[in-house]
Amino acid sequence: MPTFALISEGVTDQIVLEKIIRLVYKGTQGADELAVTHLQPTRDATDQARQADEDFGGWQQVLEHCSTPENLYEAISLNDYVVIHIDSDICRHDSITIDPNLPFENLISAIESVVLDCIDPLILEAHREKFILAVAVHSTECWLLPFFTSVAAERIKVNSCEDMLRVIARRDRFAYTKDGPGYLDLVRSIKKIKDVTAAAACSPSLKRFIEALPGPI
Repeated sequence: MPTFALISEGVTDQIVLEKIIRLVYKGTQGADELAVTHLQPTRDATDQARQADEDFGGWQQVLEHCSTPENLYEAISLNDYVVIHIDSDICRHDSITIDPNLPFENLISAIESVVLDCIDPLILEAHREKFILAVAVHSTECWLLPFFTSVAAERIKVNSCEDMLRVIARRDRFAYTKDGPGYLDLVRSIKKIKDVTAAAACSPSLKRFIEALPGPI
């Protein structure tokens, strides 16, 4: 069973990624042995996952982490794969010159290039197959929406997805808070691989991530 290290913008993103990874391998031989390590940000008891809407620090820390060869050499020496997550809403920032209105496939590819350009070329040449990119359009909250609503327009939404989750939570009377403990509670209700498959049908970027995951080792 493969082992994964996660480099992501925030703790809540890690929780979503780990849940999806574990569900993809659920029921396969050795699934109980699947290991997921959180590299960036580190998970601690106090949970600093809350971020203001205007705070772009998370994605900057992802790129900084990936640009440090020592970080990646350690990650690939201890894990079969390194998942690097970034939300496509980084295009809101002035330093990112990518048109957020590109077709999804082009947008994802452009942001993947931003991430890959941060990695030392020697590492990339020798270990490209170890890196799995998880570009969420436009946030991992958009990946979550199909799990919590049956309304077609809500399931395919890619803008203001966190706000939409809050609306759905109030309407359907379940708790939603944007922090580590809140997301651990939130994803606990996602239990079936068929739900992941259905969600991927609503989200090209989620589908792309799932298809990039390797088969059991």
